[in-house]
Amino acid sequence: MFKRIAVYFSLLALFSPQIFFCSVAFAGVKAVDVKPLKLDTAGGFLVLDSLRIRAESLPGAEGIALSIYEGSELAVRVNHDKKYPYLGDAWYFDLDGNGLKDFVICASYMGNGLPQDEVILLFQAQPGKFRRIDYSTYGFKIGDFRDFDGDGKYEAVISSLLRSAASLDGKEHSYWVYAVYRIEKLDLKMANGLAAGYPKFNWFTEKPNSKETKKLSPVQKAEYIASLPSVIASS
Repeated sequence: MFKRIAVYFSLLALFSPQIFFCSVAFAGVKAVDVKPLKLDTAGGFLVLDSLRIRAESLPGAEGIALSIYEGSELAVRVNHDKKYPYLGDAWYFDLDGNGLKDFVICASYMGNGLPQDEVILLFQAQPGKFRRIDYSTYGFKIGDFRDFDGDGKYEAVISSLLRSAASLDGKEHSYWVYAVYRIEKLDLKMANGLAAGYPKFNWFTEKPNSKETKKLSPVQKAEYIASLPSVIASS
């Protein structure tokens, strides 16, 4: 399953050169650099601290489910979804700086067109007790979590696509848009002021492009940012 997903994205990058995602490095900014968990669907458990993780193949479905146990009690279960049927990699690290490790799970939409990812955050608010956030982004990588302000909590860089916008050159163009969200009381709140250069608008081109576009006016950019959710709440 996991190898098939990796092959899919390798082929996508090879045969779809128009798809490029901006990756901007910031000096002194700490980005998450942890390896994904080694999950399989053989029926065994992966033990992490006091938690046990089980990955299960779903009969008749091209996907898996993840079950997380605290002792013998089921703490949380993440099923595949009809829109995002492929649960891919999962990571385990302290995302919000409370001393308890959390889960980041990437579920991919494998249909035609641009690949969109559903990111599932499981905040471990107390040992074995989780709060969940789901959000959509493009070209997800674990390095999208960065500690811009150095407070020990990671911020999330979330990308979206502004499609066919009337631009200052008189033509319609599409743009990758990158916004920063901070963790606050286990919710994600937009906080573009934490990082220089955000929000960021990159013209959708057929070659790598990380330059801030001049084809949109400040008003257009502000209106689009205002259309994005200011808070992504946990449940």
